[in-house]
Amino acid sequence: MIVDEQHPATDAGLPAATHRSGGWATTAALRGELDSLAAPAVRDVVAGLLGRNDQSSPVVLDLTEVSFLDCGGVGALVEARSSAQSVGRRLALVGVQPAQRRLLDILGLSALLGVREGEAAQTA
Repeated sequence: MIVDEQHPATDAGLPAATHRSGGWATTAALRGELDSLAAPAVRDVVAGLLGRNDQSSPVVLDLTEVSFLDCGGVGALVEARSSAQSVGRRLALVGVQPAQRRLLDILGLSALLGVREGEAAQTA
């Protein structure tokens, strides 16, 4: 995959994102804390991915470098899924850490959010 754009982390502690296109998906690798403060940044990242040319490819969010996920961040992921679905695209999450997966499982959202087991961003 080709790295075609990077957005540095902001001073508010929002996650940075690296966008990649190629293969079967359009991917954003998120870094940092994913909480209610990060929700607007996640919304912007997903809107950017959905605005790209390949309107049929799934949107993949790589959480490998996300150090913290709370309910505010989960809300942002649910909103991302909703945004993708509204334009006929699928959302998948890769690189989900065990504690993050446990939270999503407890909330009953792992399947809804397309958590892909054992997949790293390089295969997404």
